[in-house]
Amino acid sequence: MGKVVQETQRIGKSAVEMQIEHSRYVFDKQIEFAHMGNAHSLNYNNVIVLAGYGAFFAIWSQVAPDIGKSARALSGGLMAISLISYVIWTVYEMLLNARTIERVAACFEYANQPQRFEKEWVATQLNAKKLIERSNRFVWLPTFIVSLLFGLIGGSVLGYNALALVMEMPLWPHP
Repeated sequence: MGKVVQETQRIGKSAVEMQIEHSRYVFDKQIEFAHMGNAHSLNYNNVIVLAGYGAFFAIWSQVAPDIGKSARALSGGLMAISLISYVIWTVYEMLLNARTIERVAACFEYANQPQRFEKEWVATQLNAKKLIERSNRFVWLPTFIVSLLFGLIGGSVLGYNALALVMEMPLWPHP
């Protein structure tokens, strides 16, 4: 009878250890969930907004009164298209992230069911990966191209005219 009790205690201890291991696993997944893409997204947005658009409008505020109306209209219009495209992408990305986070959060309903949790977690991650791949291909790439091209062209028109003022060259387009 002593061996049966010892075996039962050993099995019970193994079950407890497995539950503890699963709890640690769930905790690690919660940490992973909390850090999803925050750092990368924030760094990208800061660089684009501060370096790109910030520089454009800093230069704009200094040279706009001295360049022609058509140069202001062209560079401003191109930059407006770029900004609108960027804002559309940013809002779309925010909605996509919120949707993904809701789905991931739903997995934690099964935190006390190790097999179900793992199944839901893997399915959610695969779904999120497919959604991100489709989003990158069909939404991000076109908006990135539009935002980048129009921003660079608008910035180039303004930059050329700022340089032309300094170097006493002809403005373009001619006022």
